Amino acid sequence: MPRQSIEILSTGNEILEGLYADANAQWLSARLNEMGLPVRFHLSVRDDPDDLREQLAQSLNRSQLVILSGGLGPTRDDLTRQTVLAVYKTSAQRDPRAESMIRERFAKRERELPENNLAQADLPLGCIPLYNHCGTAPGFIMPAGKGRGALICLPGPPFELHAMFEASARSWLEQTFPPTEARRLRVLHVFNRPESDVDQTLHPLYGRDEKIYLGLRAKGGIIDVRITARGATPEEANVRISQCEADVRRLLGPEDVFATDGGAMEEAVVELLKRSGKTIACAESCTAGMIAARLANVSGSSECLYESYITYSNEAKTRILGVRPETLAAHGAVSAQTAAEMARGARKIAAAGIALSVTGIAGPTGGSAEKPVGLTWFGLATDSGVQTVRQNFLGDRQQNRSAAALFALDLARRALLREQ
Repeated sequence: MPRQSIEILSTGNEILEGLYADANAQWLSARLNEMGLPVRFHLSVRDDPDDLREQLAQSLNRSQLVILSGGLGPTRDDLTRQTVLAVYKTSAQRDPRAESMIRERFAKRERELPENNLAQADLPLGCIPLYNHCGTAPGFIMPAGKGRGALICLPGPPFELHAMFEASARSWLEQTFPPTEARRLRVLHVFNRPESDVDQTLHPLYGRDEKIYLGLRAKGGIIDVRITARGATPEEANVRISQCEADVRRLLGPEDVFATDGGAMEEAVVELLKRSGKTIACAESCTAGMIAARLANVSGSSECLYESYITYSNEAKTRILGVRPETLAAHGAVSAQTAAEMARGARKIAAAGIALSVTGIAGPTGGSAEKPVGLTWFGLATDSGVQTVRQNFLGDRQQNRSAAALFALDLARRALLREQ
């Protein structure tokens, strides 16, 4: 093997047919990176014995570690055990503890044990068993040797894979593959700036430190700024990543980074509302409750989310929010004037600190030359008055509605930040 490398091999026709994303590979890569063991390859192989045998042999020959997920079940398309036996030219034997655990699991569920489930307890000779406390399929480790890398086989169901990795595989990895350096990853989430603009803004940081990697990823109007820091010790890596994060925030400005790592826009808004002691109301037309739903996803949001009004029709806008019929007649439902009156009305009747409104043409029908599909108006009512903002979204119906909900939350977030 020319250099240390780790790869993740996932089995399953469902992955290659596009039915499911390879979430196991994503999760394993994150855990391994935290351990200072970066992954070089992600590969997916269909449930075909020849394809799996060929790829597993190739992976073991070129990498020091292969982690294979899936194919340990009791059905015909679960081919991992048979493939490992073929590649290693060895045989299997029944593991008494694994068999006992399978029998016990079925007994606890008061179900009859199918005979083919016991085949899951037949493990390759010379392996290190990884017992499954969350399912029936044990995993196993084949240590490196004879010019081959080490192999870890884990079950496909994510809950079982996560538990087995943390309970057993992780400690073996830490002993067998001690990292040569520590690695830390931080992701800063930026909204409503083009990826090229963020890239240009952060240009002074690229290549400044050989032990810092900066990368960008754009999705749904959000730019993820990924910072990977390396160091001789975890403390050194932490110092590097904190310094780089501070520089990124300084260059982008105080408002553009709305969350770190797995944080969401709605979490940032709820935190700011709580910190300022303010409450919020929502008046939604085209988003039909999506803004309020995102806020309600945050634990503790009941402290600040007062009320939400879904006023899809013009009649509802008038009857519930007090939008004047003459405003609708003169400017239409999708207009700055209507958005302003929606926000003002929602704030008044809810007695909330701030109120958000959104009205737009989600599509694919309903657009015109004057008001194309994707046109959306937002209103934000605060103590200072009412602000309106226009946006043109270019996605399909669901994308436009989701983008509008996210933009509305960001509008509230930036206003709350400025008031601090």
